[in-house]
Amino acid sequence: AADRLGIQYIATGHRARVETGADGVHVLCLPKLRTECRLATLPQETLARLILPLGDFSPEDVAEMAAE
Repeated sequence: AADRLGIQYIATGHRARVETGADGVHVLCLPKLRTECRLATLPQETLARLILPLGDFSPEDVAEMAAE
């Protein structure tokens, strides 16, 4: 859908981080959030386009920001 709309990046509310290294793009997940790690199965081309702004925040932090 992003390609059809000409959208370069894809942002989601997943609490994970994407890091790029010499060996490719990787999704880093907190140990308690194994369900978020399903992102790691995405193709490298898709991972490189992900923006995950909540990756460094705890659930409590996110709830507090949402309340504000």
